[in-house]
Amino acid sequence: MDKNFRVAIVGGGPSALFLLQAAIQDASSRYEFEIFEAGDQIGAGMPYSRAGANNEHVTNVSGNELPSLPTSLLDWLRTLSGDTLRMHGVDPDRLSEFKVVPRLLFGKYLQAQFDCLFARANERGMSVSCHLNTRVIDVEDSPHALGVILHILDREERKFDCVILCTGHVWLRSHEGEHPGYFDSPYPPSGTSP
Repeated sequence: MDKNFRVAIVGGGPSALFLLQAAIQDASSRYEFEIFEAGDQIGAGMPYSRAGANNEHVTNVSGNELPSLPTSLLDWLRTLSGDTLRMHGVDPDRLSEFKVVPRLLFGKYLQAQFDCLFARANERGMSVSCHLNTRVIDVEDSPHALGVILHILDREERKFDCVILCTGHVWLRSHEGEHPGYFDSPYPPSGTSP
């Protein structure tokens, strides 16, 4: 390979986290990764950010059920102050790998895991960058340009050798707003049923 192989990852939530972890373990330093996240937080995606959760929402998975990440959920929780844990409704004296945690706190955990992976990539000489608040509006296969073109809202298009979509949850709204009390999905969390 004469030049670096440029990979775009569209979406910066949990799927992108596990993808990046596998790539860092298996790929050579000749790969360059750029992550494009529409939101303002890497890692959380929709389910573990304010876009999909409020303070009272908890994860549907406990730490012991998670695939391996740079830091276990339990070990990461132990790094937080008691005040921070209590602010999220977590009793610092009752931490366990079998407990579920609030979704917003879990989003911060996933963000911290991305930070660990960025550091690992840097140690291996791999280029990884992240673009927050960046909405990709189209992906165009461009054989004549020998690549894939990302069309980014209010920005110039970008060419990559490969694009991987990790966009996660996208809820279509077919009947919402037409029928009182009808919600196509459980999101946003402010929605209530009759």
